[in-house]
Amino acid sequence: MSAIPSLLIMLFGQADPALCAAEAIVCRMVERPAAETWGKVVDSGPPALMPLLNRWPAEGSIAEKWVSSAFSEILSRQPCGLPKEEMILFASDPGRSGKARRMALQAVEVARPGVTRSMLRGWLDDPEFGGEAADWLVEQATSRDGKGAIPELNRAFHSTNNQEAIFRISRRLAELGEPVDSMTRLGVIKQWRLAGPFPLTNAERQAKPLLPEMATNPKASYLGEEGRLVSWKSVRVDPETCRTDLASHGISAANGAVAYASSAIRREKAGHVELRCCADDGITVWVAGKKVVEKASDIGGALRLDRYSARLILPAGETPILVKLTKTGPDQGSGRPAASEARWEFQVRVIDVAGPILLEIAGKNP
Repeated sequence: MSAIPSLLIMLFGQADPALCAAEAIVCRMVERPAAETWGKVVDSGPPALMPLLNRWPAEGSIAEKWVSSAFSEILSRQPCGLPKEEMILFASDPGRSGKARRMALQAVEVARPGVTRSMLRGWLDDPEFGGEAADWLVEQATSRDGKGAIPELNRAFHSTNNQEAIFRISRRLAELGEPVDSMTRLGVIKQWRLAGPFPLTNAERQAKPLLPEMATNPKASYLGEEGRLVSWKSVRVDPETCRTDLASHGISAANGAVAYASSAIRREKAGHVELRCCADDGITVWVAGKKVVEKASDIGGALRLDRYSARLILPAGETPILVKLTKTGPDQGSGRPAASEARWEFQVRVIDVAGPILLEIAGKNP
């Protein structure tokens, strides 16, 4: 049972029957999405909104599509009677699903215009709304005194670890004649060696180890697609996007494939850090030979910055890092399409867990 019905029971001895009924049918729909349960959830009206938010499924899952659709349909049919205060509290919780938080706040914004802007102050580090908070800060700072806003914007630039906020503040600083280095500030690994593509079936792609992950020799060559030799190639990360697109470096995945990226993290001092990474399909990351991230292919999933993370202790000096990237091909007989071939992007960055401190960190080819 969600926190809201439990709280009602504590205060009044029993929960709202409509809310309990709505929560029960939402549970059934999340566990077994189907048109029948979807219709019953929608027919429950506004009482189903908070249960839908509280039980929001994993991003990109089939269940999430059903829940999102039901939520939107209820709002279109019955835009009044929203549990606005509860939805605002939900949207304020950075630990909740970003999409669910955004949908909740958008719904309240329609009923109470201006609520979003009133909440942006202090959200610079928010994983979902940090970009909008940065826009608000830029607008507020520059509307007052133009170039006099530079010190305030610089403080904000160095006080947040939110990637979208850093991008937006840096663009405004550049417009004011004060360019800053976003890639260094973000702790992005700047250089990689890439090897690929290697052909494998969708079933093998995430689990089957290939030679590059057994021994990363920068001078080695491997047997790739159609019997072609694959060698490591050195590349620099795009300074505009702070990401690496394998396709732009000649590593394509027309029918799905696997590729590897190798580098090293250099630090002057040992310490606790957080590795954050993302890819537009499957990604596995090893640091000093230890697997720290493993996420299977996500067909149709958009590249979401900082989507995966791991806490680490890094020694002083250089630490090797290896990334395995998978691109999903079409599943024969299932009707499931291949992931987009146009781009094949990933990003890895490392930040200090003690706070938003600029790290002495850089990617270096091993």
